[in-house]
Amino acid sequence: MSDGDAFGAGLALACHVLGGRTPIGDLRLDHHSLAVAMTAVRGGRCDRAMVRSIRDQIEELHVVLTPGEQDAVATVIAAVIWAVLDCSVRELDDTLVA
Repeated sequence: MSDGDAFGAGLALACHVLGGRTPIGDLRLDHHSLAVAMTAVRGGRCDRAMVRSIRDQIEELHVVLTPGEQDAVATVIAAVIWAVLDCSVRELDDTLVA
């Protein structure tokens, strides 16, 4: 198995969770927002039900991943979701205040 399998699985899952292959607007995530999200997820601040759902969806993908790869994909996808939601809320706050 190549590392591309885990990357492809993560990308497919992120697209599925975030609404398919449609763009999510002009939202831009920078390295800082992704690092904050990774820290939050690794620190256990992520909803456990969401993590279980991500792991279940990984199991349904047509790719074989090692347990370590599954964990890495689940962690990164949870962090991407966290960052997208966090960024979206900040943009919504800016819109409501303006």
